[in-house]
Amino acid sequence: MRTKHADLGLYAVIAAAGGVVIQQNTLLPEAAGGDVGAAFFPSSIAVIMIVLCAIGAALTLLRENREVLSFPGWKKIVVTIAAMVVYFTLWQQFGEFYLLSIIFLAGLTIFYGSDEKLDARFVALSIAGSAMLVGVFYVFFTYVLYTKF
Repeated sequence: MRTKHADLGLYAVIAAAGGVVIQQNTLLPEAAGGDVGAAFFPSSIAVIMIVLCAIGAALTLLRENREVLSFPGWKKIVVTIAAMVVYFTLWQQFGEFYLLSIIFLAGLTIFYGSDEKLDARFVALSIAGSAMLVGVFYVFFTYVLYTKF
């Protein structure tokens, strides 16, 4: 796919999102006398977003582009998205947020580090680092914010 086509597609998606925001803002209550109302700011941002997308699309159409869009790390992106889907599904089904978070972070760290030869030290450090990070999250959310997951 050429970058020009990808840019145009992205502009269309963002402009459509702006249109959805404007349409959803029509459901908000009307403003009281002299007040701008709840819909003013998000609608204004959406209009600006649509105008900027139109300008960007016009400029994109005017330039010649032979550059091909490539994603050298597309496999890692797909694996990461799939791991996130599995992570959130397991969390929803079984709970155990902190244990799943350690497994998720350690698994992704080990997967990203698999470009080089893996050794036991790297795997152990990945698991320990993930456990320490999730431990900090546990302390912060449980004892500072008083939120249980």
